[in-house]
Amino acid sequence: MNSNIQNEKHIIDSVINLIDDIVSYFDKHVDYVNDLNVFPVPDGDTGTNMYRTLKGVQSRIKEQEFLSIRDLSMYISKAALYEGRGNSGVILAQIIRGLFDCLKENFDWKMANIPIALAAAKNKAYSSVSEPVEGTMLTVIGEMSDQLNTTFSETEINLETLLRILSGFAKESVTNTPNHMKLLEDSGVVDSGGYGIEIIVKAIELSCLQPMSLDRLTTVRTPEDSGHKIKQALEQHFDHEESYGFCTQFVLISQSSEDVLRSKLESLCSSLVLLTDTPVNRIHLHTDDVENVLATSKTMGEIQDLSVEDMENQAFDSYVNNTNETDLDEDIVKMIVLSSGEGNKEMFLELGASVVLPVSPEANPSVSELLNCFSQFENHDVDLILLPNDKNVFSAASEAAKITELNVTIIPTENLGQGLECAAEFDPNMRIDINEKLMLEILPNIQNVFIFPSARNVSLKDHDTIFSGDPIAMKDGSIIGSAKTLDSLLMEIINNEINVEYERILILLGKDKIKTQVDDFLDKNIESVVKSNIETYYGGQDHYDYLVTIIK
Repeated sequence: MNSNIQNEKHIIDSVINLIDDIVSYFDKHVDYVNDLNVFPVPDGDTGTNMYRTLKGVQSRIKEQEFLSIRDLSMYISKAALYEGRGNSGVILAQIIRGLFDCLKENFDWKMANIPIALAAAKNKAYSSVSEPVEGTMLTVIGEMSDQLNTTFSETEINLETLLRILSGFAKESVTNTPNHMKLLEDSGVVDSGGYGIEIIVKAIELSCLQPMSLDRLTTVRTPEDSGHKIKQALEQHFDHEESYGFCTQFVLISQSSEDVLRSKLESLCSSLVLLTDTPVNRIHLHTDDVENVLATSKTMGEIQDLSVEDMENQAFDSYVNNTNETDLDEDIVKMIVLSSGEGNKEMFLELGASVVLPVSPEANPSVSELLNCFSQFENHDVDLILLPNDKNVFSAASEAAKITELNVTIIPTENLGQGLECAAEFDPNMRIDINEKLMLEILPNIQNVFIFPSARNVSLKDHDTIFSGDPIAMKDGSIIGSAKTLDSLLMEIINNEINVEYERILILLGKDKIKTQVDDFLDKNIESVVKSNIETYYGGQDHYDYLVTIIK
């Protein structure tokens, strides 16, 4: 077998394995995506439809053997046409088709073709929707494409860097979706379809760069206010007379052009997503008059694979489920966190902490104070997870855990950086042993550098003397750097760390730091590709001007 054939076979196998990883990874997040679903109809099935679309494509591929990249690309595109399910799934199918229709013409799959393929996916997705709405998965795929093409044209980047910044672009775009759509803002959610795209991009990144991390969830996004805002939006809908109508989807075998199909159907529905590969047309629309839609479609061809669902009933079921979930406290685990700084406290509360106790070297909590904190949960059927975030608290925490009758699990977090990463894994509806497992798995991947003024003169071997007040950087209990200013030392640490493998860098700002000033400084001194992997937050901690957390 010559090298070209071997290389092509390797690419084919890699793409198939990548699709397997995407399907498996998305499956872990389906419920989280469904919980955010408010647009175009709050029927709680966006995640399910996207998963069914991906799973359908995967199943069709498993049935075939491919001799060339072109054959594989053409087949994936055709599979997506048939497997699109629901509004989100059909748009996802169009994104897949745009990618692979482009890649089938580029047999070498060079780096330069990735931005081109993503642009093709963006254009294909937008063209399929009769009236594109911003703040949706269309916005996410569009902004990803635009940002990647800009970055690619300005900077030479390798595949690893490309995947990491693409994942960062997706995350940023999803976070911003409520700024495009008032319904999302009022409901306290990001766009569910956009979040699905973020998950898929993260799966691609992990599959290519960190396959051992595919068993971990990505950023878990949940509705604000435990879903009460969504409940209120549904209540307002049911207080009025309007109906969501019927979700109608089918395949139409027709020789009619796409323009003819659109002109015939657009006036009969409130939304229309059309995927065309003559003579096969995948049609998804919302309508109050199903009979008229079907009668009109039959004049143009043969209807296959018809599905009609009453969206009003689906929305009502979602409302009932949402009411049950938000009216009952179903948490089986509560998280208690020890922290310093108002900004850090707010972040821990947003990540699900029930209690955040203040901690500092001068005021670590005693055993009795911890027991008093635990006691508020004595009448609740819950387990407790404690993040001490300071190794000096371990002894008191262990003693309190032995004394209380509650089941308390202590995660050995030694600083705020570790604590925030562990808190991001927390799920109050998962068993305590699963929460513990997820948190302990990520701890070895977290390193921290503390930057602050030295409290005394320090003489180091082979180094100039560090005087009291000089900025120093400490890692694993040792001084690893010093400089004339805190900001120049921060730059030195970042530049050192980007030369090693890392996923992202989190910087917690001390109480005297102003986030906008720090961000401006980083923007001026760090390349945009690197900056996209750096997150800054105002922590407000007393003792460290900068706590730099490196996630490997």
